[in-house]
Amino acid sequence: MIQQFIKSNFHEAVKIQTSFGHDQQMVDAVQNEALTAEMVKDWMRNYGLFQGIQKDVREKIANEFITFATNNKTFEENEIPDKFQNLHEILKSIENIKWLSATSKLLWCINPKEVVIYDAFVERSILILQCLDEDLAKFPRINTPPKARKDFESQNMTKYYMNYQNLVKSLYERNKDVIQDLKLKSTINYQYDLRVLDKLLWIMGNFKEKFVLNKIECLP
Repeated sequence: MIQQFIKSNFHEAVKIQTSFGHDQQMVDAVQNEALTAEMVKDWMRNYGLFQGIQKDVREKIANEFITFATNNKTFEENEIPDKFQNLHEILKSIENIKWLSATSKLLWCINPKEVVIYDAFVERSILILQCLDEDLAKFPRINTPPKARKDFESQNMTKYYMNYQNLVKSLYERNKDVIQDLKLKSTINYQYDLRVLDKLLWIMGNFKEKFVLNKIECLP
């Protein structure tokens, strides 16, 4: 259903993703066990994940993530729910806020080929697509993340996140051949195909972003 949008905006999505050099730096540092607190803090600041969090707490968060990443350097797709809940509980124990976006983004740094990052713009796109796509309609209705303090248990956040992830991956599985074909034709090398779809959905849900819609594949 969204193949025309994918073909028309693929190059822009890849261009946006490759502009984030700090992402690959984090991924490489995790695998090489070369993470530093300053690196983690800089990366989290770049994504606006430290808003309202004090300096000393930021240091603790960075160090806790380094420990988590070192102990969980590899994991399979079926382990994502446990890893997400574990990391979310660690972050929440330090600062009692939502941590949905931060948990998914940090987990992505460990396993970028399998983890879907959470983003409100992508959520907005899924909200509409689920009403138009029979396969997506089979999943639980996407809703707003848990907000009330009483709903802040990590298991509730994990349940929400996994439904979100499954919706995005369902779209990816049905469109991965198109994405991989476009990737072969592109002169820009970006290896994380799932993240490309994520960025396309981000463009779709972000009213500040321009998009095109035609049958011409917008490749360099």
